[in-house]
Amino acid sequence: MQLNILLMTNNLDQIYDEVILNHCKNPRNNRTILNPNIICKAINPFCGDEVNLELRSNSKNTILLVGIKSIGCAINQASSSMLSELIYGKTLTEIFRLYNIFDSMMKEKNVKENELNKLGELNRLKIIKEHPIRIKCCLLSWKTLVDEINIYI
Repeated sequence: MQLNILLMTNNLDQIYDEVILNHCKNPRNNRTILNPNIICKAINPFCGDEVNLELRSNSKNTILLVGIKSIGCAINQASSSMLSELIYGKTLTEIFRLYNIFDSMMKEKNVKENELNKLGELNRLKIIKEHPIRIKCCLLSWKTLVDEINIYI
């Protein structure tokens, strides 16, 4: 029994690598945006994770400013921070494509290596697939954003 608990703990500790912990401790774009034209909020009632995204885009739907506040587990905070860096300068259509790649990776669908490379540091989160209950933590900010930008695409 003790061996099983020890193995589970060690396996869970592997998901908290240096990059994920850094994004959690030092979240990027953790700010409020003045006059955002895209606002997304979500709460996962099962675990208490929260995300508040504020974006400003131009007339061509390119993201000019990103502000994100994420509360909850380290995985949610790290994923939100990584999202905030990745979407800066992207169009809403590009963001939607990135979400599809990330979602496919997290749901263990076949994704080509050149597609995965577009995710940058988000690739670090693929280890979360070994802990299916945590996948929603990774996807909360992304799903929230994509649900909102579907209105604009």
